[in-house]
Amino acid sequence: GFLGVIASRMFIGSVAVVEGKSMMPAYPPGTHIYAAPISTSLERGDVVVLDDGGDEYAVKRIIGLPGEAVQLWRGCVFINRRLLVEPYLPPHTYTFPVERDRRAATFILNENEYLVLGDNRIYSADSRCYGPVQRKRIKKRVPLPDDFVCAYFGAYTLPDPGKTVIRPLNEN
Repeated sequence: GFLGVIASRMFIGSVAVVEGKSMMPAYPPGTHIYAAPISTSLERGDVVVLDDGGDEYAVKRIIGLPGEAVQLWRGCVFINRRLLVEPYLPPHTYTFPVERDRRAATFILNENEYLVLGDNRIYSADSRCYGPVQRKRIKKRVPLPDDFVCAYFGAYTLPDPGKTVIRPLNEN
């Protein structure tokens, strides 16, 4: 029986209970989630269960993929200098660097590194605190609902170095 339980958790999945407020409003504390083994490549917007170095596993959302430059600037997330629009977040969500007196932070992701953030950015201990996450630390994926709206790139890019105004993306 014990081997059957271990095999089912490895190959079928498991149910976990969300603790803490880092993924609100999508996953409030006490929510039971199904965590499935990862059988396809990880994508931006996936909700994953990962070993963040704490006592228990954490539930976070993948924002940055391997090889990307993720910048937090003036409350917004930029991927390779392009604005990331995250429709699953509550309106007016401000993504600040871990040090609140800093206005910007940059993460350059290596091969097999991901940047993860909680949806409730004010209360989330995530990659802003402990840095990019190695792929081997991501244990399972939480299936997203059918009506989920993925993040997409907005029509703005980061300003040139030394400038302070976000500019529209030139499509030339």
